[in-house]
Amino acid sequence: MSRMAALTLLAALALLIGFFAIQLRQGGDPSAVPSPLIGKALEPFALPALANRVKAASPDGLALTDLQDGKVHVVNFFASWCVTCRQETDALTALSARSDIELVGVDYKDRAEAGNAFLAELGDPYDRIGFDHAGRTAIDWGVYGVPETFVIDGEGRVVARYAGALTAEPLEKVILPAITAAQRPR
Repeated sequence: MSRMAALTLLAALALLIGFFAIQLRQGGDPSAVPSPLIGKALEPFALPALANRVKAASPDGLALTDLQDGKVHVVNFFASWCVTCRQETDALTALSARSDIELVGVDYKDRAEAGNAFLAELGDPYDRIGFDHAGRTAIDWGVYGVPETFVIDGEGRVVARYAGALTAEPLEKVILPAITAAQRPR
């Protein structure tokens, strides 16, 4: 490698390190990736129900039209193989007790048997579940890993997104304020 190329590479590396140092000092969360869907309507989709679900839910499965019924929906992407999804049980149970929203699950890149076993073990808080076996709908929503939770207004627009386990703190700081905002008339 020539001396000029080495100096150029060193300068580029120094700029990159400086950029990241500034971002960290400003208190930004490097794991927070904003969703380009905030404030936008979702594209049409239709997911089948999770086969052999123990909890009776009629109708089950999930489509865009289900999210455009005038009610606020909290949509939680989960999977049986997701270790951090196990941490969401309390927050999801609290949301399921609310009568002013509908809690919806999307079982992501899973096997139906494993998804059902997961719900049998931890409890099934969902009013309905869509089964996204191939992960195509999750890609369209910008999901890059589970768990992720979205608040959708009554017209099918994304109000908020939270990536990570939905525990007490993000429930209070992100999801509940987003539900309140979604319930306000536009």
